[in-house]
Amino acid sequence: QVLIQRLLSAGPQPGAARPRMAAFFRSATPAAVRPAGLVSMWLFVILALADLRARLAAADDMAFVRVDARDNISVALLDTVYKKRAGISSLFSWDPMASHDWASLQEVAGVLQAQAYVAARAAAAPGLGALPGGLQRQRDIEERLRPLFEVLPKNDFGRLDNGTARYALHRYFSKAHGWWIKGLEPAGAAWVRNTTVRGGAHQINKHMLPALLHQRILEHLDGDIGLDLQWLAVWAAAIHHLTRSELLRRSFTLLKTLDLPADGRFSPAEVDEVAAFWLVEYAFGLDFELSSATDARMAIRYLEARHEGWRLLRGFVRDLLQAVEPAPSDFAGLVAFFDSVMQRYASFQERDCARARDVLASVATSAAPALAPASGRVPLEFLPPTEALGYRTLFAEDEEYLKSLGAWESSPTGEAMIIVPNYLLSQSMCLTTASLHKVCCRSPCDALLEQVERAARAPSAPPATILEALAGELRDLVPGRREELAAALAAVGAQVPLHGAGFARWLHQAFPLECPTQSSWGRTNPKTADEWRMDPGDNMAETAELIAEIAQVLSGYTRLGSDFDEAADGVVADGAYMRDLPPVAPLDERPKVEKLYPAAATDLAAALGLTPTRAPRSMRMLGGVVFRLLALVAMAWLAFGMGRSAL
Repeated sequence: QVLIQRLLSAGPQPGAARPRMAAFFRSATPAAVRPAGLVSMWLFVILALADLRARLAAADDMAFVRVDARDNISVALLDTVYKKRAGISSLFSWDPMASHDWASLQEVAGVLQAQAYVAARAAAAPGLGALPGGLQRQRDIEERLRPLFEVLPKNDFGRLDNGTARYALHRYFSKAHGWWIKGLEPAGAAWVRNTTVRGGAHQINKHMLPALLHQRILEHLDGDIGLDLQWLAVWAAAIHHLTRSELLRRSFTLLKTLDLPADGRFSPAEVDEVAAFWLVEYAFGLDFELSSATDARMAIRYLEARHEGWRLLRGFVRDLLQAVEPAPSDFAGLVAFFDSVMQRYASFQERDCARARDVLASVATSAAPALAPASGRVPLEFLPPTEALGYRTLFAEDEEYLKSLGAWESSPTGEAMIIVPNYLLSQSMCLTTASLHKVCCRSPCDALLEQVERAARAPSAPPATILEALAGELRDLVPGRREELAAALAAVGAQVPLHGAGFARWLHQAFPLECPTQSSWGRTNPKTADEWRMDPGDNMAETAELIAEIAQVLSGYTRLGSDFDEAADGVVADGAYMRDLPPVAPLDERPKVEKLYPAAATDLAAALGLTPTRAPRSMRMLGGVVFRLLALVAMAWLAFGMGRSAL
C-alpha cells in the first residue's frame, strides 16, 4: 500500500515516479544495503505488476456466479442468465450439456485472426513442398475442400453464398469426422442476423458460433460477396482450432480437479481413470469447473450401476486406449488420445444407426412390402418402441415430435408414416457432446451425390452423365424401373442442378431408403442439399427457443432422468435409468469456480505449427525459489526501513 501511494503521489508524469521512489528508499534504508534492497524491490514490483496485468486482462472472461440453497448455480453470460448444476446433479438436468455450450468471444477473435494469418502465409508459400505444421494443415483443408468447392453453385463473384458455404462445411466435417457442427444448419445464420452481440458480452453460445465466425469473415472482406476457397478453409480451420483449444483447456481443468500435475507422468491406472473422467464430461456433460473428484467418482459409479450404454462406451474407449502405441503417459499423450476418441466417436454412434436401419428394413420388407422400400416409408403402427441393452430406445417419439424432425408424413389414406431416411438423418439419431459438434448417422446419399459430382465436375450435369455415374447402383432395379427414373430425370431439365430441389426429389425417388426427401422443418433439421443452402429469412423464433428445441432433441440419450429434485425424491418420469441416487457432496467441499484460457501466444504458435520451448522442471523450480527469495528480501528491507523511520 505504501508503494502504491508513493507511486500515485508522483503525478501522471512517467519520469516523476523514479526520483520519488529513489528518495523513499534513501530515507527508509541504510546506505550499506540500499543497492540490494532497490534491486530486489524493483524486480518484485515488476513481477507483481505483470501478474496483476495478466489477471486484469483475464477479467473479461470472468462471470458472476450465484449459488442458491437448491444447489443451482446461475451464471450471467451474453446478457442472459442460464443455470448450471454442480456435481452429479448436472446429469439429471433437462439439458446436461447446457454448461458446455458457451465459448469465449475473446478466444474466438484470437483464433480467427491467427487462422487468417496462417492462410495468408500458406498462400504465399512457394511450390508444393512440405510446410510447417500449421501452414500445412491449412493447405490440406483447402485441398480436401477443393473438389466440393468446384462443383457447388457460385454467385456473380465466383464465390459461395452464405447457405452454400454452410452446406460445404457440413459435408466436409460429416465426411472427415462424422461431426455435425452445432449451429451450422440454416437457423444459425438467422441467429446472428437477428441477435446483436453487445460489446460487453464475453461469451457466446456455441450454436451461434459458426454464424458469428462467418459474419466476422464477411466483415473482413468488406461486404457480403461470399467466400472463396481460401476463406472457406479459414472458416473450417477456425472450427478445428477452437475444438482443439477447448480440448486442451478442459483436459487441464480435469487434471487440476483430480490434483494431478499437468507436467508429470501418469501410470496406466491413472490414464485409465482420467480417460473415464474425461468421457463423463465429453459424452454426459459433467462440468469439472463446478465439480470435484468425488463428484466424478460418484457419477462413474452411478453410470456403471444404472446405465448400460456407459458400459459399451467405456469398453469402446478402452479398446482404443489399448491400441495406442506408445501408451499415453503425459499431458500431451492424453490430449492426443482424447482427440482420437473424438475422431472415432461417430463409429460408436454408427452402432445405433445400423440397428435402426436394420429394424426399418425388416419392417419395410415384412410388415409393409407394398409401401416400402419403393416409397421409403413405413407405417408408424408397425414400429413400436424398440429397446436393446445398452442402446437408446428407437421409435418412441410421438407424431408431433416426428413432424418437428421432418420424418412424419400422412399417407393418402390418412395413415401416419415414418420417412425412413429422414428419421435416420434427424437429430433424434445424434449423440451430443461437450465440444462444438454432435455425432450423427452418416448419409449414404452423400456418397451417391459425391459419385455424381466427380463425374460432372460442375454444378450441373446432363441426365446421361448422372445415369452413367450411378449405373452400378441402378443395375439391380426391376425391369422398367430404370427407364422410369431416366424419364423423371429428363423432366428436371437438360442440365440438372446437382444441389437443387429437383435433383433431391429424384434421388429420393431412385433411392428411397438412402436419400431423404424435403420437409417443412429444414431450418433446424435440414435433410437435402437445397435445405442446407436455404435462406432462413428474418421470421425466426427467439434464440433461446431454437436452442432449447435442439437441446431437447439431443438430450434424450445423455440425460439420466427427468429432474434432479424429482430424482432425489424417487420420482422419475422416464424411469429407465434410475432407482436411487447417491448423495451429493456439500457445496463447501467443491472447488472454486475457475477458468483457464490458453495464452494467445501459445494458440498462435500451435496454429503456425511451432513448438513452444519450455524450461526444464528443475529450472522452473529454481526460478520459483529465486522469485520467493526476492520477494522476502524486498519485504524484509521495506519493513526494516519503515520500522527505522518510525523509531
